[in-house]
Amino acid sequence: MRRPPRAVLGVAGLLVVLLVVAVVVRSCTGPEKTIEVYVDASLRHAFADLGEAFEEEHDVAVELTVDSAGGHVLTLMDSATMPDVLAAGDPYGLVQVNGLLAGEPLVLAEDHLVIAVPRGNPAEIEDVDDLAGQEVAVCHINEACGRLAHFALLSAGIEVRPVEGSESAATTAEVVEGEVDAGLVLASEADAAGDAVEVIELPWAGDRVSYPSISLLDGGPDPDEGQEFIDFVVGETGQEILADHGFAPAENPHLQPED
Repeated sequence: MRRPPRAVLGVAGLLVVLLVVAVVVRSCTGPEKTIEVYVDASLRHAFADLGEAFEEEHDVAVELTVDSAGGHVLTLMDSATMPDVLAAGDPYGLVQVNGLLAGEPLVLAEDHLVIAVPRGNPAEIEDVDDLAGQEVAVCHINEACGRLAHFALLSAGIEVRPVEGSESAATTAEVVEGEVDAGLVLASEADAAGDAVEVIELPWAGDRVSYPSISLLDGGPDPDEGQEFIDFVVGETGQEILADHGFAPAENPHLQPED
């Protein structure tokens, strides 16, 4: 039997090496596509896990830009380029940029208002009436958590010494760091703070509900992958991840009632 010339073996070996290198390089570079998702600060923990799970399942990377609702609105209005998806703390966060939305905006979960106090509850707050006269952290009224908190205080007729945070993360941080007696925050935000806070449910929490919402944006570079991500978030796996972060499932995912 004739053996292949050494030159042929050398070329064949080189091709195998190059093929292996190409496979390794491709595997190291990660997904070929990346979608950009603007996320309300109150959703940042859940969406970090949602993005990771989506990437594993779809081989599409998710780049999150986290900001307050007001911050996203300003960025979107001034930007020449558009992200693929916007996830807002409530439907009003989408209404503010209604002209930029594509497809059907959807409610992705439910959240509600709670009282969070620093660990140990130094002010000995037991219920909503105990907030009177105390330093209470609340979100800016333009944020989903702020709309709920300001309306709750107004409805209860309680006057507090408000310490206003720009959004939910900043507001909860005031409580965690013990800089206020209590905070009116979203249940999911309190859940993310873990043992650093203690949670007191409001007696009328069912009337202080927010509906985090999500939409595809018109002009985003990857609308098909963006829609796949939205479908993933409102699907079974996405809803399980949201539940792990303290969110309740939305009974009606449509912003407008169906006929």
